[in-house]
Amino acid sequence: MQTLFRRLRGVAVSALTWAILFAAVGIARLTVYAALGTRFPPGGAWPIVQHVALQGALAGLASGALFATIITLTERRRSFDALSSGRFALWGLGAGVLFVGGANLVFAMLGRLPLDLSAAIWTAFYGAVGAGIGAGTFWLARRHSLRIERSGSPLAAPVTSPTL
Repeated sequence: MQTLFRRLRGVAVSALTWAILFAAVGIARLTVYAALGTRFPPGGAWPIVQHVALQGALAGLASGALFATIITLTERRRSFDALSSGRFALWGLGAGVLFVGGANLVFAMLGRLPLDLSAAIWTAFYGAVGAGIGAGTFWLARRHSLRIERSGSPLAAPVTSPTL
């Protein structure tokens, strides 16, 4: 039961991390469009910023949950030493591309967005962000694993009561 909760916590943390980073990337996209001369409506850019951040967060939430689920299901039988950052980056790339590219495709089919070079570029960019997050996740896990190997598990440390 503890393993299940640990895995669910890992999926939740991954999803939230991806949501925050994808929302930030979405907001950063607006600066690119502004630099290219896109004009915002007279009401200001704030409603657009909120909308783009929410869309990015939702895509990141789904991508992060997918990434963590894939890692949990496909890599659970491998020892940590057999894993590589390239493999995590590849899973991250796939998770990043899937939801952003899928959303672009759905919006294009509904006539809400053109399916053009811009959509392909941003899909690839989010895939690269996902690959970076995947590799970063592996790096953090490796670092944590090495720290535990050197000093022992913090959960296995003897509990001592403070002396007064």
